[in-house]
Amino acid sequence: MKQTDILQEVSKAKDMGKEFVLATIVEGFSGSPGRSGFKLIYYSDGTTKGTLGGGGLEYDSLKICAKTLKSRENSLADFELTEEQMNMGCGGKVKVFFEYFSALRNFYLFGCGHMCQSLSPLLSSLGFRVVAVDNRSDYATKERLPEVDEVICQDYLQFLENWDLHSDDAIAVFTHGHSFDYEILEKIYQQGFAGQYFGLIGSARKVAGFLQKLQIKKGDPFLEKFYSPIGLNVAKVTTAEIAVSIVAEVLAVYNKVKEVSSSRSRMHQHLEK
Repeated sequence: MKQTDILQEVSKAKDMGKEFVLATIVEGFSGSPGRSGFKLIYYSDGTTKGTLGGGGLEYDSLKICAKTLKSRENSLADFELTEEQMNMGCGGKVKVFFEYFSALRNFYLFGCGHMCQSLSPLLSSLGFRVVAVDNRSDYATKERLPEVDEVICQDYLQFLENWDLHSDDAIAVFTHGHSFDYEILEKIYQQGFAGQYFGLIGSARKVAGFLQKLQIKKGDPFLEKFYSPIGLNVAKVTTAEIAVSIVAEVLAVYNKVKEVSSSRSRMHQHLEK
């Protein structure tokens, strides 16, 4: 593949929602097989498009691409093009930037009321494909939810019978009835939740009652991805504030932040006692 076609391939891969790593030579030695600007795409199935020039440079770069898919963190690597380092006699140094691109992430919102209206624009701004589901035809409309990618008017359980949840997807439940919330929770628990985040709105007492009814106890793997009452414990009064708290919690999950705290605490650590 010509290097000029790589950017088109990147655009195509993003549109298709594929997960991949883009490796780019940002600084190349004139005698190296790869020049500055050479790019290589590494997909999650191990296939590649493009080249960094081949040889030991590309071989070692592919290893870093595989690690980048797991860590999901961008990085910059220096390579010594010598016989000792990678069996290459070109000499000089090469810098390669490894950039991670996530797969298309769906966020399913059950309930198209005010909470959905407040939350959907925030999720859309973070790159989620937002799907809203409601069993009421006057609520499940594109006119009410312009930021939602797909609005579905259907019985909740019927929808769950045929949905295709991926490992990088998330859901939040805030329907207009406790019975609907419970039915959705029960169905998804029975199916086995394979996504990243499952948030359910409601009081701690309500949620505990749901879990006890389903005989879900401490230590159940389901609880590792189940967040309820939904959102971080900040000032939550309006639906807009609740939406912000939910998005903050979702970011913590996707960014693998184990303990959420204020960044200002790090500043205090540097102050003299």
